[in-house]
Amino acid sequence: MRIKILAFGIIFTMLNFLIAIPEETQIVLFGITIILTGIPHGSLDFYLAKENQTLHNRIFSQKKFYINYLLNMLTFAIFWYWFPYFSVLIFLLISAFHFGEIDFVHKGKAQAKWYFSTGYGLFIILFIIGSHLENSLQILSYLLPDFKISAHYILLIKSGIKWILILGLLSVIVVHITVIIKKYDAKLFLIFINQTICILLTIKFLPFYLAFAFYFGLWHSLLSFEAILQSLSLKNDKNGWKNLIIKALPFSAISLIGLTLLIFLGYNGQNIPQIVSLLFIGISILTLPHFQVFSKALNKNRKKIVSLFILN
Repeated sequence: MRIKILAFGIIFTMLNFLIAIPEETQIVLFGITIILTGIPHGSLDFYLAKENQTLHNRIFSQKKFYINYLLNMLTFAIFWYWFPYFSVLIFLLISAFHFGEIDFVHKGKAQAKWYFSTGYGLFIILFIIGSHLENSLQILSYLLPDFKISAHYILLIKSGIKWILILGLLSVIVVHITVIIKKYDAKLFLIFINQTICILLTIKFLPFYLAFAFYFGLWHSLLSFEAILQSLSLKNDKNGWKNLIIKALPFSAISLIGLTLLIFLGYNGQNIPQIVSLLFIGISILTLPHFQVFSKALNKNRKKIVSLFILN
């Protein structure tokens, strides 16, 4: 799955160089991935929580699950209204943890401590923001009242992103040469390095909406689906995926209705970035309880090893 997604990202990036995709089409593709994979991958929390309780021979209370889930959502929604700056920070940290725990999973095994994976997830998020600064700042201007950043710092960030890519590519070359010369058994480490470089290149050279659609809609969401298949003891085949989609449909529909309502109430007819900012708020409200359920289920269904950097 990882190889297929990364290959698609690289090929799609090259295609975008040859045939510039219009922004309207980018936004449509962005919306499609959010609807088809982004939201549904978080719509299976009910089944994950139930399975987790079953594994521990505990009684699962639907009423308790729904109350806790909705209270988490309501609490974060209130925070967004009164404390937007704090809410953005919380959303970044939650997303970093959640993205990192998926990116650091290989064949069902955790490859790093939570602080490594969270740092990695935060790096990816900041790279997305920094690589597409103009789009990101437009969205942040709607999320955060009176948010401003000087042109000088914008240039510094752009320059920093370029150097990160250059140094990253050089590091990959050095690591591969070292492994070949020393004959290290460093398969997992090399997989992780190559994976990261492919992700960074795709994010960097795709337009903002397509970059986010690739990372969140394809990479994160599809790999999350794979982890959920494993957690629910479903086979990773056509029938397993069909079963998963059927389970996700009703909760996905409810989530879409809620997001549509939030955008309808908050939108005042300005532009696409305002709609996207409202969408991000809605996704963040859903993310808070989702990452709690998902992380607990993932940790109960994988064998931990010490660190990515202890090589097999």
